[in-house]
Amino acid sequence: MTGSDSESHVISDGNEAKSLATAGVSIRHLHLSPTATGQIEALGRNQLPSIMNVLASPNLSQETREELLLSSFRLLGCVSGHDVDWLSYYSHPNFLPRGLYFNCSEFKDIDTNHPGFAVNRASFGNAGAMLERAGLTTFGLLLDQLRIGIPEFPSGFGTTKLTELWDALTGLAKERMKNPEALDEWALRHPIGGRPISESDGVTNDLAIEQSPLEDLLSARTRSLDLGVLHLGKKSDMIRNQGLMTIEDVATYPPSRLLSLPSMGMKTINRIGEALQALGKAQLPNGDIDWETYCEVMQLALLPSQRLEGSLSETIALLPLVIEETILSGETEDNRIILENRIMKPPSERLTLEALGELMPTRITRERVRQKEAMILKRLAAALIHGDYAKAPYHFRPEFTAPWLKAAEHFASVDTDMTLNELIIGLETAWGVSSEAFQDQLPLITAIITGELPTGMEFRQAMTVEANLLSQGSGAAQGTPLKNLQIKKAVGALAEEGIFDVGDFLDAAASGDVNVEKSGPARITREHVGFLAESVDESGNVDWQNYAWLAGVPIFPEREIDSPADFLEEIVPTAIGVLEARQLSAIASQTFQLRTALPLQGRPTTEALAERFGTHGSSVKRIETELLKLLHEVFLDRHLSIARAHVRRCFLDRWTEVDKAFNEVGGDVELVERILAGRWGTSPDALEPHMPAIVAIMTGYPLGRLGRHTKMQTQIGGATDQNRRRKQPERTQLEQILPQRVVLRGFHRTH
Repeated sequence: MTGSDSESHVISDGNEAKSLATAGVSIRHLHLSPTATGQIEALGRNQLPSIMNVLASPNLSQETREELLLSSFRLLGCVSGHDVDWLSYYSHPNFLPRGLYFNCSEFKDIDTNHPGFAVNRASFGNAGAMLERAGLTTFGLLLDQLRIGIPEFPSGFGTTKLTELWDALTGLAKERMKNPEALDEWALRHPIGGRPISESDGVTNDLAIEQSPLEDLLSARTRSLDLGVLHLGKKSDMIRNQGLMTIEDVATYPPSRLLSLPSMGMKTINRIGEALQALGKAQLPNGDIDWETYCEVMQLALLPSQRLEGSLSETIALLPLVIEETILSGETEDNRIILENRIMKPPSERLTLEALGELMPTRITRERVRQKEAMILKRLAAALIHGDYAKAPYHFRPEFTAPWLKAAEHFASVDTDMTLNELIIGLETAWGVSSEAFQDQLPLITAIITGELPTGMEFRQAMTVEANLLSQGSGAAQGTPLKNLQIKKAVGALAEEGIFDVGDFLDAAASGDVNVEKSGPARITREHVGFLAESVDESGNVDWQNYAWLAGVPIFPEREIDSPADFLEEIVPTAIGVLEARQLSAIASQTFQLRTALPLQGRPTTEALAERFGTHGSSVKRIETELLKLLHEVFLDRHLSIARAHVRRCFLDRWTEVDKAFNEVGGDVELVERILAGRWGTSPDALEPHMPAIVAIMTGYPLGRLGRHTKMQTQIGGATDQNRRRKQPERTQLEQILPQRVVLRGFHRTH
């Protein structure tokens, strides 16, 4: 006897009972794969009693034969007398519905003449809506068609809706096994041709805990909680759109009406029921909620992990640590990267949006990073200020959110923007502490309140910029080129308007030629002109170290340059510092140190360096070209606005001397070396180890075998008499231009 004959023999032993139980039943009720179903039907075997003859067919693939054999044995195990326990067949772990073919003895008394209840969105969600549109308007009619089988899906019906319908059908069948009156209850909720019966009609809301009145289960305080404590994710927004904002609103709303909402299914309804049960279990005799119990039942992380017993100042100081805990509490990988490298970093250490986009598991644009960052801040504000955890995988202790609730109450009547100083004073009043208690946390606090990460270190200062500081002493600070400030691309945008230095900017702002409230370049420039004003002494001298601190950028070299020897020793460290601050590329600083700054004899090729970095030689060469262009513009053109770092003037002055020597001898490296050695009182031998870095930065190419090198030409715009402007602004106008303001977005609900 062959294997196929043996298989057919085994099946034939149960053939008589099976034939009676499955007579006239389509083979598609087995829910085989489309390939297997197609092969079997091609052999003319469309009904279950005939499948025993199919197994021996040579036209059946081995995969189909094995699949059919397993399903047949599974079906035989579900045959009892003249009936098939289809519910057991469907309950097999590997079962997957593949079509609208359904039968169930639990519903054998339901048919077209005994329709049961209405089929629509309220009873079966989106699947029900599609079925109703196809004319299957009652449960009895639907079952009659499913027993025969519906070969084609109705319009708009797909695999997702099939799964939802299957779960609802099998769930209802199991419910009826436990409660014979289940269909009668469904008939009351979803009457054919009538309105649903509401709680006021005497039917208990199935979301209520243990079928008891809500007032007897949850205190008034609990019922007034924001629905966000249920942690329903994106479905919360859909529920809010129905005007449901609190626990009481949701718990007393008919589930059938929730199911009628688009994309709302039994999973969400069950989640609501579970959360209400958890609230009831966690409620204390005084009406408060034991959030540890609630979070344990709901499997949520309660933060901070330890109970808080310190003062309000100590609680505020914990903010960064607790936000770090959120990273370990179910955040996505993208959000974790943003939290660790942007939101939780001081301004001087934050990665750029572009750099973050490259760090993501799947690279995304800088704008997408910005959107994700805004959503994280919005979600933190919702949780801390409004108790809304709808989209958060964690829950905060009430004592941790208490300071935020006090601040929200204090600023409740504020519907306009305010100065930073006003915000700080308001927080001092609300919290009853001085600003020193939360100074270190102020950038993060302000980011959550405003929904935006603050740029620079402006939050170290609370006083509004005094414009007259810029005109102290000789007033030379007004002549500071804008390219010396950390304003990035704003330099080019303002240069196109004929604005090249601080005085030009003040003129244009005072006359209204630039809008400091709406223009991005003008807004960031106003901010940094304020930092500059804070850094001018009575004699008009600028303390650039203080400016760099306020702007939140590092300063290089780290020490003052007192001699040519100091300058030479600091060339490579300063270049590396600038490259790391600028974040031009992850390998830029290493490329400069390991290749560009080395003499030809010991310099690795781009391919050798690429192999070390795990990239391509062309990529190393491109990065080398870009980094040398950047260093030339920063060191020679003093275009510090693109560096994201401040470079000391004493260091830049030495580069000016190098540039002068280079021009005098037309790029002859040996002569440059001699001239500088003579002017600096040193020997050519002392200069020689540093010449590769000097020549590379001057020319844009690593030092090669040629004796003469052409200096790099850059296109940094400068001011001329024809393209610049200058007027004398009035002090009152300047004071109106410079104050910085914040918008309290976090204190306002957006739904």
